Amino acid sequence: MFDILMLIIFPAWSTFILRKVKESSFSIRVVVSGSVQILTLTLIGFLLYMRRPNIWIVELAVVNVLTLILAVRSYIWKAVKKKGNIVALLVLYVFVWIALLFTFYHNGQSVYDYMGFSDINSLNGYFVNVRKIFENASFIGQSAVLIKDPYVLEFLEGSHYLLPSILFYLGWLPAILLMVVEVVFMISTAGVTIQNQQCDGRDIVLQAIWIGLLLRVSGGILYSFGVPIPILLPFTGSVGVIADTICIGILSLSFGFNKFKWYFDLIEDEIIEEWDDDEEDDE
Repeated sequence: MFDILMLIIFPAWSTFILRKVKESSFSIRVVVSGSVQILTLTLIGFLLYMRRPNIWIVELAVVNVLTLILAVRSYIWKAVKKKGNIVALLVLYVFVWIALLFTFYHNGQSVYDYMGFSDINSLNGYFVNVRKIFENASFIGQSAVLIKDPYVLEFLEGSHYLLPSILFYLGWLPAILLMVVEVVFMISTAGVTIQNQQCDGRDIVLQAIWIGLLLRVSGGILYSFGVPIPILLPFTGSVGVIADTICIGILSLSFGFNKFKWYFDLIEDEIIEEWDDDEEDDE
């Protein structure tokens, strides 16, 4: 539900609002109504994410801001005469998110605490175990040193650390192949979003999905290398796997629809050419 709101509902509804604003020739009443709706949807997402770790809310803020910027650029930017007003509204939206993020901050809180690490011991334990895995992992297969380390075994037991787990059980070569697959995956999904240039709302949804996946992939890889950004790779974790599957399904359907449309247009062009040739022969 969390990722669906961030990657599908918010982009689709924001796009619908901006299209209505453009159709109204930027009527003040419609602009105010649309702004209130976008802020309301933002607050709903914020309230739903409040019980999750703060990094989830940071991710929501980044995706929502980028999604709104992309939607404005695609749907109303060229038609706006006073572009300074649009920029001011976008800056105001950014400040709204900054204010919301500061509600979870308290004096003396470190960045690590804010990101979701419960205490300094858990943070140090994460760094130490990740460093052990990277330093002692074999090129292929399990490392005899890591198998005998009870702290590493306890660290990986029941965890969702995909890359450290692959290093521990399979070695560096499969881990490198996984990162290559992740990069190819992001390039291929970017191609799907680029193919869909129709301003019908789907383009912004697909771009928001790609941004969300990019954050998951880049943040997940950095987290696996010991950077304190507790974001898991796609298709890991009990919550994100369902949303990731839905998002990949949407991208796949869009890719299939574009291919079908391209094939249908090709057949249509061939039929038209044959009709023109027949008419020329009759003359």
